[in-house]
Order: sequence, then structure tokens, then C-alpha cells
Amino acid sequence: KLKDGKQSQLTPERIQLLNDVGFVWNIHDSKWQIMYDKMLNFRNEFGHCRVPDVYPADQSLSNWIIRQRAEHAVFSGVDNGGKNSKRNAAKRCF
Repeated sequence: KLKDGKQSQLTPERIQLLNDVGFVWNIHDSKWQIMYDKMLNFRNEFGHCRVPDVYPADQSLSNWIIRQRAEHAVFSGVDNGGKNSKRNAAKRCF
């Protein structure tokens, strides 16, 4: 049943069938994961995550990196160049 008490055709068995074929339930998370994988590929190729602001090979990756850094600055309250930017530098991608 759905939250409002209505019946759903999506049974646990159907959910399992969809899960078994890799069905994506949250498209936002899926898109984020795709960009994260692109960043990992970039890091593997170049040894860092400093994707140029203008990156003709994949401008969407550059835009995503810029957005992640901006969101981090808002979330953490620390400028990306601030004193906390060197913490765990060996583990981070900068």
C-alpha cells in the first residue's frame, strides 16, 4: 500500500526484479555517481582532480567540480582555500 492507503502494483517481488537488473530508484544519485566516476577517471589519468574551469574534453565534468566545491564551501562554512583545506590531503582529491 502507498502512504495514503491506496494499493500499489509495485509488489516486493516486482521491486526485487527491478533491483536485480540495476534499476535506478533515485535519478539524482545516479547522475551524481556518473560525474563522480568521471572525476575518478580524470584523477587516474592525470593524478589530480584539478579539472580546468574550461575543459573542452568534458565541460560537464568541469562544471560539476566547480559546483561540488561551491556546495562544500557553503556546507562546511570554510573557504576551499582556508586552513582546513590541507586536512587529510593525502586522502582527498584536490
